[in-house]
Amino acid sequence: MTKISYIDYYIPDNQYAIRDLVADISDQAIPKSFDSKTAYLQYTEDVLNLSSVRAEQSLSGEEMLLELLEKMIDESGTEVTEIDAVLLAQEPRPGQLKNLGQYLQYRMQINNATIFNVSGNHCSNIEYAVSLGDALLSSRPEFNKILIVAYLKLPNASSRIIGTYGVEGDAAGVMLLNRTHGKINYRGSTSCSNGMLYKAGRDEDYAMLHCKYYIQCLQNLLQQQQLAPDAINHIIIQNANTLLSRQCLEAVGLDTSSIFEKNLSKYGHLDCLDFLVNLKDLADAKLTDSIEHVLAFGTGWAGSYISSHLTIE
Repeated sequence: MTKISYIDYYIPDNQYAIRDLVADISDQAIPKSFDSKTAYLQYTEDVLNLSSVRAEQSLSGEEMLLELLEKMIDESGTEVTEIDAVLLAQEPRPGQLKNLGQYLQYRMQINNATIFNVSGNHCSNIEYAVSLGDALLSSRPEFNKILIVAYLKLPNASSRIIGTYGVEGDAAGVMLLNRTHGKINYRGSTSCSNGMLYKAGRDEDYAMLHCKYYIQCLQNLLQQQQLAPDAINHIIIQNANTLLSRQCLEAVGLDTSSIFEKNLSKYGHLDCLDFLVNLKDLADAKLTDSIEHVLAFGTGWAGSYISSHLTIE
């Protein structure tokens, strides 16, 4: 069984007020569902419950990751020579260093690792990376430790707006998978894709199609893992508009009061890093000795859907 032995993230302290962000964008950057900046601002307050997002002012994305990796080596007891693979789980970012995975390998001297790039699933890239990491550990006996890394740093205010779904903040994260130790166990996942959304715009409404695939993905996971809905102790979703997610969770019999809500309106939508941040905070908050079952659900706007089952010891 694949275990998660280390998770950490960096989120800047600087808060970019939504009112300032909306003032900084043009009228053309407002999602088409709204006829004015005032209407959009009201939506972010009433539905998204956002007053600010986090914005990094000094560090580059690469620097955020290097700080986290140096901290991981100090805290986890893992030697860089023990890492067998590095999975860079993100879309190419504006201004991103070319061949970022290889750059991190060079800077940290992770010389025994194979570099993989996981992209195209947008806000669910890290969940897909965990699934890939599990498959590699299951099929490659020479692989024992796999590192997953990602960051999000956006260049301007308008690039932070994801239609009516959310407003993005900056962050970086690292996760270490292995075969032998860790209090978080990865039990499996199911995923599906809707190819017709390959050129969907972030500002377009595909709620009915998303609903169909949300429900299909969730039902498949419960069936595959032989889980009754009431066996789930916690649910992790993305820190964005929760309306459709809640409706689909209820449609398959899951209790939406189990949603981990601590970060829903705290930092903004952190793209695929929502999963990593929420999972770490949920695990850190665990107070009992009993095994707790976690269902995580993630989606990418171009038609990617993934549900995962994890347990926390």
